[in-house]
Amino acid sequence: MAIPAINLNALEYEDIYNEIETYISEKTEFIDYDFSGSGLSTILDLLTYNTYYQLIFQNILVNEMFIDSSQKFESIMSHAKLHGYTIQKSYASNINVTVTVPSTQSTDEYIKYIPHTGIATDGTAFTFYVGETPAFSADDGTTTQSANVILYEGQSIVSKSALTPDLIKQSCFIPTQNLDFRTLTVEVDISGNNTYVEYRLGSANEANIYADSKVYYLEANGNGFDVKFLSGQIDPTTGQQ
Repeated sequence: MAIPAINLNALEYEDIYNEIETYISEKTEFIDYDFSGSGLSTILDLLTYNTYYQLIFQNILVNEMFIDSSQKFESIMSHAKLHGYTIQKSYASNINVTVTVPSTQSTDEYIKYIPHTGIATDGTAFTFYVGETPAFSADDGTTTQSANVILYEGQSIVSKSALTPDLIKQSCFIPTQNLDFRTLTVEVDISGNNTYVEYRLGSANEANIYADSKVYYLEANGNGFDVKFLSGQIDPTTGQQ
């Protein structure tokens, strides 16, 4: 049986319908059939619908396979994961300001995570949080002290929240994607006596990561992020992992 010519330009619903109708009407066993009749018309509609539905589905599927044509945020995160990157969904507005206060004044209000309020010209109030505790130094020849302070704008903050680790997977789960990685601090009680050691965010493409490296990784997982602690490679200087 000869294979009919396929018109690949017929991608709209009506065009697909007409192509199927033309193909069937050219068969000798259907020469005297009325294709506008309810029975055959319904069958043609079903065939056209199925073809058009598969066309849309395959187009979406192919687009999501490539990072430059992906439309879904989950697909982009998956592609980025293969290259050792974790994409964050939210970034907080931030500003770097120079704070100058009298040398006799306490700087406790600039400790990490302390909130400050900023007022816009229209009267709208915004809350800014200190990103890192700054080191104030005395200004030469004056009675003041100064420091650069990074402030992050945000609607809320979580400070000193304990996460329950999965000891088998060596990971913890943060149940939100509304998170700016730059403001995240991960501390681990290695000895079990409430002595916490700060870990830094690492990259999957980063070299020279060993078992004693104070590094954690973030991996998107559903509506949150997994904080993972992975074993490193052999340290060539010590011969240990």
